[in-house]
Amino acid sequence: MNHPTRSSLFPPGIILMILLLLVFVFLLIGQGAGLGLTYLAGLDIQSFLGGDEIEVTLRERNILRGMAALNQFFSFWAPALMLAWFIYRRDWVRELWLDRKPGYSWSLNGALWILGAFPLVQLIYWFNKNAIPLPSWMRQLEDSTAGLLKAFLVMDTPMEFLFSLFVMGFLPAVGEELVFRGFLQRQLGRTRLGEHAAVWVAAAIFSAIHFQFEGFLPRLLLGALLGYLFFWSRNLWVPIIAHFANNAIQVIAAYFLQDEFLKFDEAPDNPISWPVTLVSAIWVIGLGYMLWTRRIPPPENPVV
Repeated sequence: MNHPTRSSLFPPGIILMILLLLVFVFLLIGQGAGLGLTYLAGLDIQSFLGGDEIEVTLRERNILRGMAALNQFFSFWAPALMLAWFIYRRDWVRELWLDRKPGYSWSLNGALWILGAFPLVQLIYWFNKNAIPLPSWMRQLEDSTAGLLKAFLVMDTPMEFLFSLFVMGFLPAVGEELVFRGFLQRQLGRTRLGEHAAVWVAAAIFSAIHFQFEGFLPRLLLGALLGYLFFWSRNLWVPIIAHFANNAIQVIAAYFLQDEFLKFDEAPDNPISWPVTLVSAIWVIGLGYMLWTRRIPPPENPVV
């Protein structure tokens, strides 16, 4: 027998409106906190915008990572946790599907599904960048963040590598999944949209909010894969682990490959290996089908 929970007292539209308001407010707070940190540290953030080649000291890199950590915490962690406590109270872990261990099979296969999609994602990125014209303001926005991304990927010590892994891997994996899958996708699924449309709408918003429009379509695909992992497993830890694996592998590659990774990432037209891309597409479809066959059915007469 299913018992009503606090979430059933709130229509999904109300929850989504509160979520949007909290994300907006805390996003402004996070931006202010990050800029305040750079100001107090005497760092000119404008010098990193535009992607120009500049020398960045260890201190400057760590200040930038600290700024990114503040942005992540205030933009995603804070609004998600505040809303979770407001709606679910002490049941928030269970209501966000965080109370069960994800299991070895779901964790491993979910991470492999995301990582195996990388060549396919690269093809979609190439198409997005070269075949879809973008207005000048979007391209300027892309260029303005290039310098910051380069600074994050410079890692000279193991401690710096671990700091980058925490800021670029762990923080977004947990915070963004709480917001986009734990709240946004799940509440959209309670509306007339249905579960499948909720996966793609949440993925589109997930991609758009990164404000990197040359990568909108590939990030849309990644968001959808994460969304289906959440939908099929009914466990938020599964997309969190897969999200972390996707981000962490890039940080690891940047640390161990250094210049080779940056040269590949900056190449205007990275070569597309069609056989590898075909294998990636088959992998995504095949493993996705296997995960679908193992999906966890919803409870009978759900109340949320």
